[in-house]
Amino acid sequence: MKNVLILMRKEFLQRTRGKGFWIGTLAFPVLVVGLSLLPALFMHLGAQKESRIAVIDLTGRLSQASGLGASERQDRFRLFPCDSAGLPDLKKALLQKVLENELEAVVVVPARAIADPVPIELYARNVSSFERNERVRARVSAAVTELRLLDQGFDPRTVLALTRTLPMRTFKVQKEGAEERSSGSEFLVIYLLVLSLYMTLVFYGTFVLRAVIEEKSSRAVEIVLSLVRPGQLMASKILGVGSVGLLQYLIWAVILVGFFVFGGNWLQAKLGPDFAWNTIPVGTIVAFVVFFVLGYLLYSTMWAALGAMVNNETEAQQLQYPVIMLLVVPFMAMFYVLNSPHSSLSVILSLIPFFAPILMFVRVAVDPPPFVQIAASVILLLGTLWVCIWAVGRIFRVGILMFGKRPTLPEVLRWLRYG
Repeated sequence: MKNVLILMRKEFLQRTRGKGFWIGTLAFPVLVVGLSLLPALFMHLGAQKESRIAVIDLTGRLSQASGLGASERQDRFRLFPCDSAGLPDLKKALLQKVLENELEAVVVVPARAIADPVPIELYARNVSSFERNERVRARVSAAVTELRLLDQGFDPRTVLALTRTLPMRTFKVQKEGAEERSSGSEFLVIYLLVLSLYMTLVFYGTFVLRAVIEEKSSRAVEIVLSLVRPGQLMASKILGVGSVGLLQYLIWAVILVGFFVFGGNWLQAKLGPDFAWNTIPVGTIVAFVVFFVLGYLLYSTMWAALGAMVNNETEAQQLQYPVIMLLVVPFMAMFYVLNSPHSSLSVILSLIPFFAPILMFVRVAVDPPPFVQIAASVILLLGTLWVCIWAVGRIFRVGILMFGKRPTLPEVLRWLRYG
């Protein structure tokens, strides 16, 4: 154990002494906050840009609708009443303005739009602006609907008042009682925790892979193995990289707490008044820590085995896809489990050891399953971890001393038998 701690300390200091570690650690939260502000910045810039849209009204009646009339100044709609005879010339002139960037788009409303559900036409240089396209469609549709109601003798304002939808409040039912929760904020918390778990298993797992490759390519590994056992060397790499990750998470946690203290009002405004980290149940936090640690140990052993089998990172890139797919599958299945946490498929997937760190945690966070299922998942995960450590230890023992040609699958199986 003493040798493991010495090598672990060496690995930790080797990775944290450089300026790159501290620059990357401190720059990461700044980058995350910056990326979170970009959508709001883009929306603000988009709102400042005038959106001039010409509407060719072949019905001749859209100006009577409050839907378009009320928004004419706000959204820069400009109505052009027209008949079919004058359509070609007017359309040509307006499309030329689109090419000259004087107009963003031209919309043609057919004469039969009020009587029949015929499609409207939109002409623009950029037809991929979903927000603009949906806004135009909704605005014109609202105006046409208002005119249809008027033709049938209904007051559109009365109809709107009578057909208003009801708001909904969501309550999470627990043994302690029902507690009001925002479905959006609960999903966001779960998603962020799962994303951090996924990113940790990928990034820090690959750090273990690189650490083993660096140790192997240094050609000093024979000297190291004369002092420690291969299993101790492997454990030191996994725990050393894990301690580096723990330090980074502690630094980010301090920054996050400061962000909540000094930027709480802004965060509440962006995420909604119901969002609060202190509403996360204790059981969810405990489950996250347990599956976080077990997941890291399981996948790190597999990354370490890959590092012992290859000679450089190029070869490692060709072999790491199966391990990455074992993480991608549960991450994609997470959305199904969120909606059906107690379905047979969700139960089966969450009991698979390689999927359990993500999927069983999601089930615990959404609606805790029976304790038997959680215990079975942890036991299976521990058993798989023990088998992986045994197998990877044998692969590591032989592979760490192998140079030259990358081993084939039969050779790896031979290492397992005789390692």
